[in-house]
Amino acid sequence: ELCFAQQMNYICGCEGVGYAGANSHAKQEVLVWMPRVMAILSIFGSSFILYDTIRTRQKRRKMLNQMLFMLSVFDIFGSIAYAFTTLPTPQEDYLHGAKGNDKTCKAQGFFIQIGTIACFMNVSISVYYLLTIKYGW
Repeated sequence: ELCFAQQMNYICGCEGVGYAGANSHAKQEVLVWMPRVMAILSIFGSSFILYDTIRTRQKRRKMLNQMLFMLSVFDIFGSIAYAFTTLPTPQEDYLHGAKGNDKTCKAQGFFIQIGTIACFMNVSISVYYLLTIKYGW
């Protein structure tokens, strides 16, 4: 039985056990490590925002900083989950670096979904700017 990534090979015209066109070990390594690097950079950026928004009592009281704080918290959860890339994936899925099982895969999926709350926080910040800048609230 093929894993989901292998079943979707027809979308990119790929054949065999390679996924997303990664038909060599080097390409699979890149597909595993690129999200890790980006996730680590995201964690650093969000951590700086956390630090900056809670430095002083005055900053903690501002609504914008409170929303940025929550956006960063949820982004860190999602980024940590993305940093694991294929590690929590079940070994029987034949993905490069897969060492997990069904439970670790579901846990990773849960935290990735928690990370998507950051998108909603971003929308909230946009609405905040709309209300304060355009409508003078």
